[in-house]
Amino acid sequence: MPSNRSPSFNPAVPARRITAFTAVPQGEGVKLMIAGWLQMQPARNMPQYVRGTIRMESENIPIVDLAAKSGSAPKQLTDNACVVLHERKAEGKTVTTGTLYEDVTDLLRSFQDKLKPQTPSKS
Repeated sequence: MPSNRSPSFNPAVPARRITAFTAVPQGEGVKLMIAGWLQMQPARNMPQYVRGTIRMESENIPIVDLAAKSGSAPKQLTDNACVVLHERKAEGKTVTTGTLYEDVTDLLRSFQDKLKPQTPSKS
């Protein structure tokens, strides 16, 4: 095995398709939109907490497991796993990263304080 692979690379773990959401600040809350069902590849040459990468608009986006980054057990990577894509400015350019969630319930729980009920439109 080449020595340039990170310890998180495991050829026994198959590449997975992951539902990706984008998080867009809106007023005092966050608007979540489905970005697509994207193929996640195993992480290579990345820190242990980077679980993989997805390719979107010709950019490789690292998927970060915040539990593993904080020293806890890594999140389970099942068919229900999803990611939220975040954009931030760094050194004058936009950088996109993804955060791994075990499932949509886990995702909604973490955004619960920012979710607001949608007001019905008046017709």
